[in-house]
Amino acid sequence: MNKIKIQFSVFLLLSMLFLPGKVSAQAVSPSLNYDSLSYEQYLRKDWKALLETAKLMQEKGIDYYYLRMRLGIASLATHNFIGAEKHFRQALIFNPGDQNAIAYLQKALSANNKDVESGALWPEMNTAGKENSGLKDGFVPVSVHADVGAVFRNNTEGLSFEKLSGAQGIYGQERFYQDNLFYDAGFYFKTNPRWLLYGGFQWIDITATDRFAYLEPELALESVAEDDFGKSYYYTLGFNPKTINFDHQLTQRSGYLQAAFGASTRLKFVGGLHVMKVNRNFSVSEEITLNLQDTSYFNKITGEATLYNTSVSSLKFTTIPWQTNDYSLTLNSHLHLGKITALAGVGLGSINDSSVFQLNAGWLFQPFGNINTYNQTEVFLVNTEGKSQWIFKSRVGVRPFKTTWLEAEIMAGRLNNLSDQYGYIVYNSPEKQNLRFEATLSQSLTKKLLLQLRYRFLDSEREYNSIDNDGQSFITKTYQIQSQTVIGGIKWIF
Repeated sequence: MNKIKIQFSVFLLLSMLFLPGKVSAQAVSPSLNYDSLSYEQYLRKDWKALLETAKLMQEKGIDYYYLRMRLGIASLATHNFIGAEKHFRQALIFNPGDQNAIAYLQKALSANNKDVESGALWPEMNTAGKENSGLKDGFVPVSVHADVGAVFRNNTEGLSFEKLSGAQGIYGQERFYQDNLFYDAGFYFKTNPRWLLYGGFQWIDITATDRFAYLEPELALESVAEDDFGKSYYYTLGFNPKTINFDHQLTQRSGYLQAAFGASTRLKFVGGLHVMKVNRNFSVSEEITLNLQDTSYFNKITGEATLYNTSVSSLKFTTIPWQTNDYSLTLNSHLHLGKITALAGVGLGSINDSSVFQLNAGWLFQPFGNINTYNQTEVFLVNTEGKSQWIFKSRVGVRPFKTTWLEAEIMAGRLNNLSDQYGYIVYNSPEKQNLRFEATLSQSLTKKLLLQLRYRFLDSEREYNSIDNDGQSFITKTYQIQSQTVIGGIKWIF
């Protein structure tokens, strides 16, 4: 983050030097001494001493506009941006509409990635303040990004005949997925200082395999009897254990729109709309009657053959095309309460042709008043067609070096049909996803160029169906699978 340059007008500096401001319930002389001391420390940029002096002053009940301005500037210089916000807000209480306090509050908000919240100050700025703020009214490009990811799964061959066909070894079926790539890209821009908009797309192609285990009927030659006139053939009806795979291409094309609005310097709303078009075919089995035949007798004299025929039950496989147009619509709020930001959201949508409704609540905690260290924790309640599930999410971020950020995130619970990150990520996989871990490294190469590398681990359950022990019932079982994803991204900041 760039070092914040602090500038005061000559008028403001002289005012701070000679005008003590309002003092609460204190004699004039002590306040003048404290005021002179704090101003001297301000001129020396002795921020630590200034903060300690101000603490003593406030303990004695001394509080006024210029003290808050000095404290705010000291907090900015020490990268305690939330502390700076507090002091500049208080300065505006002492002196409503003060353009210096508004300008510094806008700087503090922007430094803490509260862009649209800082834009909420735009109507309060005069012409000079708007020109010096760095904010612009109208279309402004912010950033553009592109990512590519590779997913590696630990089971891309499916179950063996013995495991898939059940205890009786009669029949079973499952669907599994191969390794795949995916792509996404997007563009952030502003239309005015209070609005931050985003448009992007995602592109996913996966090979999905439908695997069947079944018994294939066959006639097995048991013996041959020969006489003077010909040969007689004797058969037994057998069943050959067999597995067969059918590959299908799953495609997902999706577009995403997001809008963030700064309702005030303390409140932000973020809405997201994710529209997905998914195509995936399925192979299904159907029981049929199969006629098996072979030679039962061959007459050597006439050269004629008599056929043996028998009818048995068998299977045939057909492909069913399937397409769905799904969507996820979310609305979230951020209420800034000092070092803690209260998070709340609601979402609804149609995912895999099922109606989904979700609620979420949590917090963002910045212990040092800046984005260099933070924790974001949320709880989600997702209801799909009347069935509810709880999901826990927690993310920790640190900035160990000036141009390096590290993040780690864990999610636990049944993740299916969850819309996360304002609906940007939708968990629409048929597999039951239970645990997700992600680590992210972000590295700024220049002020304009940022690179990201992510590692993601996902633990899931895959369903398969087989015939139960009684040989009649069709049951569903699961087994554990894991996937690992590596994502590389690039971001250009305008």
